[in-house]
Amino acid sequence: MGKLLRRDDFEFLAGQPGYSPSLGRRFRTERRRVFRGYLRCLRRDFGRVSLTFHTLIVHSAEDRGDLAAALVRER
Repeated sequence: MGKLLRRDDFEFLAGQPGYSPSLGRRFRTERRRVFRGYLRCLRRDFGRVSLTFHTLIVHSAEDRGDLAAALVRER
């Protein structure tokens, strides 16, 4: 994820023949769009894992304090 926002690629692109500021803006905009999409996927995955933990805690026949503590800590 960090590579999507690193300056190295932007600096490399700026040094290439045919580079224009509008191309740089488009590249940066696209990178941010990809970054936000990836972040949305991570949030959705975390939500699913959290829901699974919550379901296990509620329906467990034994006390699952360890899962409850992990869930609270990670949120």
